[in-house]
Amino acid sequence: MSWMKWTVVAMAIVAISGVSIKAYGTWHWNESAKAMLARLEAARKPLSSATYDPKEIESLPLPVQRYFRAVLKKGQPMISAVTLAQTGTFNMNEA
Repeated sequence: MSWMKWTVVAMAIVAISGVSIKAYGTWHWNESAKAMLARLEAARKPLSSATYDPKEIESLPLPVQRYFRAVLKKGQPMISAVTLAQTGTFNMNEA
């Protein structure tokens, strides 16, 4: 086999290896995310009541209590879950 054919074979092996590693990484990431979501769902505690009571936050740190007191009103319905979505990109520069 000439050096040109060896070069083509080597490039093909490198390309196939790269695609395989990428596919495995994507699969592993997705499976890890599914497992983490299942653990979070399994650890979810049932709501103690259907409405918010300020007494429920008394054991939390003071800054957290201040925040909740500012945004929550006594008797409002409890939220058991939310879905968030992020669009766009994060600026990872340190500047």
